[in-house]
Amino acid sequence: MKGVLLAGGEGSRLGQLTAGKNKHLLLVRGETMISYGIRKMAAAGLEELLLVTGSRHLADFEDFLERNPFPGLSIHLVPQERPGGIGEALALCGRLLGDPAEPIVLLLGDNLFEQALPPLIQSWRSGGHRARIHLSLVDDPERFGIASLDPEGRLAHLSEKPTHPDSRLAVTGLYFLPAEAAEVARRTAPSPRGEVEMIAILRHYLEAGELDHALLGGWWVDSGTPEGLALAEKFLEPSGPAEYGE
Repeated sequence: MKGVLLAGGEGSRLGQLTAGKNKHLLLVRGETMISYGIRKMAAAGLEELLLVTGSRHLADFEDFLERNPFPGLSIHLVPQERPGGIGEALALCGRLLGDPAEPIVLLLGDNLFEQALPPLIQSWRSGGHRARIHLSLVDDPERFGIASLDPEGRLAHLSEKPTHPDSRLAVTGLYFLPAEAAEVARRTAPSPRGEVEMIAILRHYLEAGELDHALLGGWWVDSGTPEGLALAEKFLEPSGPAEYGE
């Protein structure tokens, strides 16, 4: 199983904190943000990781990886010329993912969460669905992709940052997919804002009856905003609600 870790984007939501710097290289509780995702992948037994970042930040990530080796994990940098959305970043990895049926773990680098990956992967592999999203209950659902469930608790539909959300279940930045999802992404047309949206790719599997969901246990933070970054610092405190890691 391979991992795909996304560390692109301009970090505009963080203002001056990211002036000239990729947000994933910011320090969070004394450690570079991207390290948390890398360690999650390594602790789950993944041996190969594709790390996608903007071309202009490639040298910074090369330097980071040279100074911070992760034994047992082979990390390949994949450049993204422009911020074209999660789907475009996934599509760039297509030729490197190998067997289209191979399962992959896709994680957004600014999503930090408490729960360990191994039990989540085991649950998915035994569940019979080709793809899985992970949900978290939030108070501001209009900021996220949202999943709505039917009365039986099954996925009914997905919406991207709805103005009037009918659910508080946010689609977090942790996805389990077959490697062929990169080809699905390549065939998906960009949205009006010029990005290949992850929700559109997920709908492909939902409409085919191949997508299920799981709730993330413990805390989850989108640390790509000043508020999220502060919350991540709180959760990652040794004396805070929980330690990060496995």
